[in-house]
Amino acid sequence: MLESFVFIASGWLMTAAATTARNEQIAADETVLKNAAVAFDNASLLNFFKTRTLLDGDRETVHKLIRQLGADSYRLREHAMAELIGRGPVVLEMLREAAKDDDLEIVRRAEKCLARIEEKDVSDDVAPAAAACSRPVNLPVPWKPCLRT
Repeated sequence: MLESFVFIASGWLMTAAATTARNEQIAADETVLKNAAVAFDNASLLNFFKTRTLLDGDRETVHKLIRQLGADSYRLREHAMAELIGRGPVVLEMLREAAKDDDLEIVRRAEKCLARIEEKDVSDDVAPAAAACSRPVNLPVPWKPCLRT
């Protein structure tokens, strides 16, 4: 009987410790989002991830803009840079690949685009915090991922 009680009590204690750790992680994620001025309601989080997701249809356009970074025309190169910077974090991976190109003009301009986008973007710890506060897609019950909404 005593062993059963000890077993049940230890289960309760482990559950309480796990709940406390989860609540501390949620609070830390909220703090990261607040410091980055990212709201953590569902609509804001969805928009946050949409601005970081490159659609398949846009890949070819971005690839053409990257190729234009090495164009003969100065105006075309500047236009391509402005377009890429305007697209924001969604083009970061393609620009990182372009920074390894054989064309030095493409490399130089891709690096400039990367620097400009990254200086305006949020820190690297914001996306994981936003993911932790996102609502799971098929959850049948109301979801309160963050303590305060």
